[in-house]
Amino acid sequence: MNNKGYILLFTVAFLFLLSAAILQAAIVIEQERQFNFFHREMVTVDHLILTGTAHVTELILFSEGDTLASGKLQTGSGSIWYRVDTESDMLRSIRLDAVTTGGTNRSASFRLNMETGAVTDWREGSAAQ
Repeated sequence: MNNKGYILLFTVAFLFLLSAAILQAAIVIEQERQFNFFHREMVTVDHLILTGTAHVTELILFSEGDTLASGKLQTGSGSIWYRVDTESDMLRSIRLDAVTTGGTNRSASFRLNMETGAVTDWREGSAAQ
């Protein structure tokens, strides 16, 4: 009877702080979910680029050599388009464009030495243009 309303003020302040903490936790959980999605997409598109590199170099070196010009490789996690240009008898320029099933894309370009099988001048992203 003699508390003069301090308990009500304390209760309202406590509920306000508790609500703010719950809201902050919800925001952090949503940001983590988005980060995990984007991270998974970046790992997947990197894997697609490396898979495309291995596929195209194998085709050029061991089967289609001089006749391969362009193509598409479809995987469970996305698609890879490639274009092969002949720079000289022993040097091919290859461009890869990969897109995941989630819509993330990345480009890469490199040169392949036909004699040694070495991949040189690797460029990714905007540098691949």
